[in-house]
Amino acid sequence: MPLNYENPIPKIIIADDDADDHFFLSKALSDTGLSASTDSVYSGVQLLKLLRDGAEADLIFLDLNMPILDGYGVLNEMRNLGLLEKINVYVLSTSKNEVDKIKSIAYGASGYFTKPAVYAELQEIASKVCRQWQQNRNHLFSGA
Repeated sequence: MPLNYENPIPKIIIADDDADDHFFLSKALSDTGLSASTDSVYSGVQLLKLLRDGAEADLIFLDLNMPILDGYGVLNEMRNLGLLEKINVYVLSTSKNEVDKIKSIAYGASGYFTKPAVYAELQEIASKVCRQWQQNRNHLFSGA
């Protein structure tokens, strides 16, 4: 798919300290059929360094429970840097606690999903997020 304003290729970063979660989410994103550029980082510190060094991203899948700097710390720093206005961040966490969902949204996340135990559900999440990103992008560039 050629890169253009109507149908650009999203740049996605997966920030999670679990390599298996990277593998399955990358596969689920690939299975959506959407061409995407995907990078992986394994800590909040790595993610912020990448972003501060000028890496571009359209979507970030962010785990809450990472060592040294958790997802809330990442969201807070991204907000302070003005990055949440440009990048959609979706929390993907093992926590089913409603407080974590509310807090994530309050910190600026675009959405919150509990990590599913079934791969098909992860595919649904990936597909939903990518569809939403495309719709928002198409709306932005259509002038509507």
